Amino acid sequence: AVGYRGEKNFVRLYPAYRVRSQEGARQQDVRTLHLRHSYTLGARTRTFAFAQYQSDLALQLDNRFLLGGGVRRRVLELTSGGIDVGLGVMWEREKVTGDPAEHDMRGANLLVINGRSGTVDLNFTGFYQPRLDNFRDVRLAGSGTAAVPLLSSVALTVSVRWLLDTDPPPTVQREDYGITVGIRYAFN
Repeated sequence: AVGYRGEKNFVRLYPAYRVRSQEGARQQDVRTLHLRHSYTLGARTRTFAFAQYQSDLALQLDNRFLLGGGVRRRVLELTSGGIDVGLGVMWEREKVTGDPAEHDMRGANLLVINGRSGTVDLNFTGFYQPRLDNFRDVRLAGSGTAAVPLLSSVALTVSVRWLLDTDPPPTVQREDYGITVGIRYAFN
């Protein structure tokens, strides 16, 4: 991720690309570009706005565009972090292989828990994204990350992610999960 944190503004860009091959055949090709902006309204409240592009060969997702925003509030302050809850909405354009593009409005609701255990940064983010015209069509997602410092501005990250889609394309499983290991560099 690349970002800028000012007194009231926090802008982040999260690019991601994953490829996995098995016996010479491409099994997974995931591309994501996520731009997020937060603006601090007060000590415990801030806005969030985002735009995202995603494609995922394994999910038969040719492309998905998201544009949304909302309000996030710190509901519990902890010594080394806290718990935030956010409520928002997003517009979604999704094109699945073999089908015409669909446009939906979804909730963009989130739960964020972050903190520190010794020198290890811990973060959990969960999303609840119901389709606003059909609350039985829901996406639930959760990801947890531990960042272990290696040098003053370099950390080893281990992330676990889980996704549930109650109305996926016919040939795609309802659940997806994975583990990612990476390196994080912070410009100080």
